[in-house]
Amino acid sequence: MKYRIKTFLLTIFSFLSIGLVAQETTFEINIADDSLSISPTNFLRQKNGGCIGLVKKAPLYKPTEETYYTCYLYRISETGDTASFEFSKTDTITDYYNMIRVDLGEPGYMLSGLGRALDNSDIFTVFTRLDTSLNIIWEKIYRFDYFYSAWSMRMLQLKDSSFLYYCSPRLNINMFLFKLSYNGDSVAYRAYEGINAGWAQSITYNPDSTAYWLHNRFGRYQGVRTSTCIIANEELEQTGVYLYEEYYQPPFTSKLMPDGTLITAGYSIIIVSDNVIEKYITVIKYDSLFNKLYLRNLTNPDTNSRGGDVIAVDYYYPSCIYVAGTHNLQGLSGHEPSWFYVAKMDDTLGIDFEKYIGGDDYYWLMSVVATKDGGVLLAGLRAKVGAPDYHHDGYIIKLDSTGCITNISSNSTIQIKEALVYPNPGKEKLMVRTALKNCVIRLYDMKGIVVLTQPLDRHITEINTRQLTPGTYVYVIEQNNRVVDNGKWIKQ
Repeated sequence: MKYRIKTFLLTIFSFLSIGLVAQETTFEINIADDSLSISPTNFLRQKNGGCIGLVKKAPLYKPTEETYYTCYLYRISETGDTASFEFSKTDTITDYYNMIRVDLGEPGYMLSGLGRALDNSDIFTVFTRLDTSLNIIWEKIYRFDYFYSAWSMRMLQLKDSSFLYYCSPRLNINMFLFKLSYNGDSVAYRAYEGINAGWAQSITYNPDSTAYWLHNRFGRYQGVRTSTCIIANEELEQTGVYLYEEYYQPPFTSKLMPDGTLITAGYSIIIVSDNVIEKYITVIKYDSLFNKLYLRNLTNPDTNSRGGDVIAVDYYYPSCIYVAGTHNLQGLSGHEPSWFYVAKMDDTLGIDFEKYIGGDDYYWLMSVVATKDGGVLLAGLRAKVGAPDYHHDGYIIKLDSTGCITNISSNSTIQIKEALVYPNPGKEKLMVRTALKNCVIRLYDMKGIVVLTQPLDRHITEINTRQLTPGTYVYVIEQNNRVVDNGKWIKQ
């Protein structure tokens, strides 16, 4: 395989804070090409700072044509300088789906994906090992049964420096584990079917590193709404199962923390009644025996929101946890605006801040990365509202540890909101969700007269609006006489 290295200038805005603490930077990156559909996916933190991630590009989709993505690696420095590395071959197309950082042995990265001949006559699974300079150390191709070539794949580097590959063909009908040596040779293989097979979401060690936790949907089937954690020993035999909370949904990300607890983020669909369904971005923390310690449901329940499609939670140290997803997700094509959602949390899932980023276009979050300076990087898709399927650009934004971005140029339309007013339109009540303290909301009629004033003394404040006549109102949220948010609210 050959790859081409490209360095280029992007629209990047950076800020350097000066002080005794580690410097922080913020920036905004648009990866755009009018002739291409661009999709950032799996992003992670580099060992020595900065981030690296997979970005896929393809000609704009046409229903009558088959199109394939070309994979790139994007390396982003701590200050936002960016370079791309294209993977290309003349006779095959390689589409990578997963990437992990390699810390044992020679540092670098491990990628897994699917390759195919240009005429579709051959489909195979490919593993590519890179050093820190993104030079290929080795590449291995394995031809499983066709159904064992699947996009739902995860990897884990083991304590002996080998690799464990976890894959779910056809979502949950089959599931298998495949162990590769440090040099990429086949070591062990185990296939599962029926109740022992689930839709792979994440793979981790158990807290004492004596077994593997296979985080999935439907495995060891317990009910239609069940996600599970299957326990597999070092011989890849299944020895037990833990149950996630009822209604917990994929896609979700689970990560083992240094103290043996498990942090996971995805989303929940809770059926309240025949006519009421609540949807949340959900983050949960379990102890080493999979007992629930803390649970937080994030965003308002009457909007379709869910965790990042590839990585929904990350941390740099245990008391700095970032959970992120999409607020108002609508699928491949958005007919109304949406937002990247991100919350910074402590080790008890207390909320430090919440941010809603976007609202001018259709946004769809793929990955969240807790950065070395205490900030957070968000990577996903951005498209014009109403654009056809697959007509989107890549969008990456880096916030500092307070959730701010500075020095955005005057032509940037990005918005960062810290409060959510819902339902909108509403009837007898208005809800305000904000992590800010000492706030007040004022509601004005269209003549500019204040018709309601309410302190926001809780994370979620419910306001009775029965006395208001139907119509359009303007709300203003203030903190210590400073306007932090405003907009229109409609009473039906």
